Amino acid sequence: MEVTIVDSEPSLVALIDCLDHLPTQPPSLYLDIEGVKLSRHGSISILQLFVLPKTHVFLIDVFILQEKAFCTPNRSGTDLRSILQSVLVPKVFFDVRNDSDALFARFQISLQGVHDVQLLEVATRSYSRERMTGLAKCIEKDTQLTAKASAAWKATKQKGVTLFAPDHGGSYEVFNFRPMLQDIIDYCTQDVVYLPVLWKLYTQKISTGWLEKVQEETRERIRESQTASYEPNGKNKSMSPWAKPAKSGQGNHRSKTGVRSPVKKTVTTIEQTATTEVAKKTAATRPDAESQSQSSVVQAHLRLSASISALEAARKTAEITAKLESPLSMTDLPFRSKNELGSDKKADPILHPATIYSKWTCTSCRREMQEHQKKEHLAGKQHKTRPGKWTCITCSREMQENKKGEHLAGRKHMARAKRAVTTDREAARQPNVEKAKNTGRKGKKRQAAVPRLQQRGLPYSPDHIFSGFGGSMGPGYLEYETVFSLEDENYGLCDKDCGWCGHCMDAIDI
Repeated sequence: MEVTIVDSEPSLVALIDCLDHLPTQPPSLYLDIEGVKLSRHGSISILQLFVLPKTHVFLIDVFILQEKAFCTPNRSGTDLRSILQSVLVPKVFFDVRNDSDALFARFQISLQGVHDVQLLEVATRSYSRERMTGLAKCIEKDTQLTAKASAAWKATKQKGVTLFAPDHGGSYEVFNFRPMLQDIIDYCTQDVVYLPVLWKLYTQKISTGWLEKVQEETRERIRESQTASYEPNGKNKSMSPWAKPAKSGQGNHRSKTGVRSPVKKTVTTIEQTATTEVAKKTAATRPDAESQSQSSVVQAHLRLSASISALEAARKTAEITAKLESPLSMTDLPFRSKNELGSDKKADPILHPATIYSKWTCTSCRREMQEHQKKEHLAGKQHKTRPGKWTCITCSREMQENKKGEHLAGRKHMARAKRAVTTDREAARQPNVEKAKNTGRKGKKRQAAVPRLQQRGLPYSPDHIFSGFGGSMGPGYLEYETVFSLEDENYGLCDKDCGWCGHCMDAIDI
């Protein structure tokens, strides 16, 4: 495996030129980062980049180059920052959280287009998904190394751990020793060369549904690492996002339903968002970017991002304009009747709500209209029936004039007329039916149970129609009843229930 240390601007430009027009399936770039307390609280020393098509490992010396490692462009205006932030350039990491945290906090780089091999391993398991697995265990368990290759890998791993791990007497400052120690170079190299093997192994076994979950969780990891509440060495980092919910109801993982617990809810701070936007604009608007070729994948991504931003701005402007426009008032609607809109069969009539309860129907021509149009209609030509037509007032049927006599003698007209008369009689009888419920022996008992005022000597009301004393004198269809109270026949019954004559009073003479 060929290894190149990139510690100058010319070598960095040569590396960026090497990354142009690489295939994206399978991914061509496999990355890892080493540093002193790698996180927002530490520093970045070395960025390992394995370019699979060229089988070449580049160790970018961030300790020496610092900001220049990410902002130095090639002739086409592409730099390492734009590659790391491009959605169109896939990049493979193993547990991207602390790497993303360090890049965002130190250099305002927001990773995109990331594949996390650690999440792919959990998603392809046929057993418990409670805990995450480290890179060393994945290599031992899944790469199926030969005995010789496995022994060489373990020896290199052990040498590196002895140098930098405090538990083994080492120090992370060893990553900042220059020139780099050969054991550190070997350690950084073998961490990335096995990532393509693991990525291919897990993606061949994973289903489409789980692949979507892994991509969503990878984006969530990056978002979480950019929040102010992220803990680089948190206790819950070893828990899988698809582990069962904890008994306490808390925990930094998802439940069975896929809903994240409140502990892991992520919100990017305003300062971080503003810093990220400034960094993106700086990368997209370099003076030498427009004068050079735009054929690289990164430049295509920048153009796509600009188009998406323009569409989003137009959509937000339309929403704000719609909110500022006042809604149409109900008083602005046309005050038109159903008859005026009846000729337009293509569109449904739009009526003002106030006109629903102010309709009037002409009994001659059966036209429905507004109440205020009544006089105008009766005085105009619309009130008359059509020439040669005749409308029956009883059943409201319109017919030819020569069929008038036949209709009046027919069954339909008689049935409608009889029904109308019957309806009128029933409506007239209804008050007396209600009144009869309070008469007779049962009615007397109900009335006696309620105390009433007793009035004597009241004058008769001139508009009352009396049924007489002991007999019925009203019209036949009213069917007044004679009421005897305490064997007194001089008890008058009228059609009013007001108390003038005492017929509604219990056991009162008048």
